[in-house]
Amino acid sequence: MNHIHFTIQGQNDINALRLAQVCTAGKDEVRYYLQGVCFNFFTESTVVGTDGSILVKTQIYPAAKINIPSGELIVQIHGAIPRPATAAHFTLPDDYTEGRVTFVSKTGRPIKEVPAQVIDAIYPKYEQVLENLKSDTVAQEKISFNPELISRAAKAVTPGHKHSNNVDPAFPIASVVPGSSNDVAMTVELPHLPEATILLMPVRL
Repeated sequence: MNHIHFTIQGQNDINALRLAQVCTAGKDEVRYYLQGVCFNFFTESTVVGTDGSILVKTQIYPAAKINIPSGELIVQIHGAIPRPATAAHFTLPDDYTEGRVTFVSKTGRPIKEVPAQVIDAIYPKYEQVLENLKSDTVAQEKISFNPELISRAAKAVTPGHKHSNNVDPAFPIASVVPGSSNDVAMTVELPHLPEATILLMPVRL
């Protein structure tokens, strides 16, 4: 058995990880792979989270080059990311047994360790969904969306929330994006995390 080691560090990257985790599916989801965040280490490093109704993709900048044979890694993190964390050290067995994530403060002090493990599955083709969308700015009041979806995306970065990091509370709706003749999707901008792409979908991915 070998171990996969990598580190996510910096406040923006931790915010990205937190946002992706908040958007993952719950324990009752039959598509178990949606319970984890997906790290993509191809040409650019990204972290993705989705439950099929809301999807977030954010570019991250790992501390060192990460070599994963498949280029993609689905990781289920069993615990919330603590607010003071500025880095996350992953130690994951490659046989899909339980590993760990150690969160550390800006001084380098470990503040929390939670179980984590690699999920043996293929993640949905989210890139195709994003690439096929065309942006078309529309007034927010012209379309109706479940406000719970929007609040789930916002809660990871809203001051005072248990998942927040006291960042800019502004959470403007950027545009409404036609997905097809039968459905639409809404994209959202986070001014303090411009690398993030958030997609709210009225139909499940």
